[in-house]
Amino acid sequence: MIAQVVFDLPLDGPFDYIIPESMRMQVAIGHRVRASFGPRLLTGYVIGLLEHSTIKTLKPLKKSIDAKPIFDQHDIKLCQEFASYYGISLGEALTSFLREAKTRHLAPPPPTPNTLEFHEILDGNYHQAIESIVRRYEGEGGHSVVCVPDMFYLNRFVPLTKTHPALLLVTRSGLHHARGAKVLIVIDEDNASYQQEQTPAYHARVLVGMISKHFGLPIVMIGVTPSIEVKALIESKQMKHVLISCQRKPVMVVDMSNYMSKGLLSPASLSSIDQYLKSNGRVGLLLNRKGNYAVTKCSGCGQIVECPRCSGSLVYDKASDHFSCRSCTDTVNAQNLKCVACHGREFTRIGVGISQFKNHLIKLFPQSSVATWQHEKKPQPTPTAKVIVGTQALVSLLGRVHFNAIVLIDIDRDINRLDMNSSFDAWSLVEHLRLMSDQVIVQTRQPQVDMLKAMALDNREMMYQSEMRIRRELGFSPYAHWLRVTVRGPVEVSVREVIDELHAKIDAHLPQGMIVHTPCVDNIARKRDQYRYIILMQGPNVIDLVKHVKQAQIGIKRHKKMYITLKVD
Repeated sequence: MIAQVVFDLPLDGPFDYIIPESMRMQVAIGHRVRASFGPRLLTGYVIGLLEHSTIKTLKPLKKSIDAKPIFDQHDIKLCQEFASYYGISLGEALTSFLREAKTRHLAPPPPTPNTLEFHEILDGNYHQAIESIVRRYEGEGGHSVVCVPDMFYLNRFVPLTKTHPALLLVTRSGLHHARGAKVLIVIDEDNASYQQEQTPAYHARVLVGMISKHFGLPIVMIGVTPSIEVKALIESKQMKHVLISCQRKPVMVVDMSNYMSKGLLSPASLSSIDQYLKSNGRVGLLLNRKGNYAVTKCSGCGQIVECPRCSGSLVYDKASDHFSCRSCTDTVNAQNLKCVACHGREFTRIGVGISQFKNHLIKLFPQSSVATWQHEKKPQPTPTAKVIVGTQALVSLLGRVHFNAIVLIDIDRDINRLDMNSSFDAWSLVEHLRLMSDQVIVQTRQPQVDMLKAMALDNREMMYQSEMRIRRELGFSPYAHWLRVTVRGPVEVSVREVIDELHAKIDAHLPQGMIVHTPCVDNIARKRDQYRYIILMQGPNVIDLVKHVKQAQIGIKRHKKMYITLKVD
């Protein structure tokens, strides 16, 4: 008997292995097994069984891991679509989908058609919205699954599991638990944590759609701001929209160009902060710059300091006298730092980070306690200070701390990011801050931006229509799609040769409706000792884009430790 096995490798497979006589009763479709692959012993997935193989010399399987299958043909079909969409192998797709799976109940999917709903809760009462949906499906038996973006959300909703024992809380890596559930509830689908950055760089929203399709599972999304992709589904009547509205104070948009002062806080912001603190209130200030300074430059040549390991930007912490990298989290002692361009050791620090801003606030409001808040590796106790200054991590205090006012110091920095989602992400950030505070003050020097005009008028529809019009004109998701092809490796010349050859093959037989751009250096040119070049492609259909690139890769010889990865939208 022959087992067809796929591995968590960028190789399509499947690969044939002999099932030893002693393992005949332990191996079936859906089992994980240990098998030799070259010089390594790897974990693989059995996706098929054969009586005979066309390969003459086969290796035997070493071990069966599972007592019972943890996936079946329904999961395989889902993962095949997942693999085709993101340009990965079936083995990589199964690993992503079943990452935390140990045992699973493989009940056949129901024949009933799936339903899609979005509950827009402007009052921010997530607990009530979840409970009403769970109660709707509780009478049918079985369990309900609630998918949350990260551990901060997970801790917020743990109390719900005490009143609803059949409720299961998961993050994106636990979405395989949705198999056999009565309903899958997704919280804040627009949250950036649903996007996986490592290969395969998938978005949980896309995987949830595939789960709904293959498992016939009702999907209910709950949030304050539906993403542009979800809004398009609502407008095309493919998703039901439920609006839970409430009276809220409008956002105060402050035009900083009206003031001569170059300080970070406008007179209007200072007046509001002072007023609330005098009445024993609590104020939050959001400045999305970690460390003490915004930028550190070489005094000799003007080069911005970079991480020696990956060319990422460095953040200086005065307390420890160390720089930390935003990309690879590596740390560098400030005494050992040298400029990569001229090897100088004299540096000029520009701008203000939250650590320096905290010291400034202590001087401004000496009678009030001041604390900083940013993402940490370990859970931190809820701050009790009257003034809390933080990065976007301030949103993680939702449900734990309520503010009288929150000031968003520099929204222009978020709007002007080179990202198609930058404007919407800034809007979503403010909407979540509104759930945490009686008043939100947004400071800008670009009040003419459509999103900020809509924010000042508290006109959600105006923002969505503007954003959807721009995406339609530029061919962004959900109206068209972009694919980024990255070639990375330790030798720059070799990387350049491979990407030029790949671009030539892609361009030679480009289907109608697709566009391919000239190869260029990635925005982070070198990361973890690997040089990175990219090709950007645009087209109406993701799977066709991926298929065309995969076809072009055939026959291209790559040097050792060189990789080609794809990222959608």
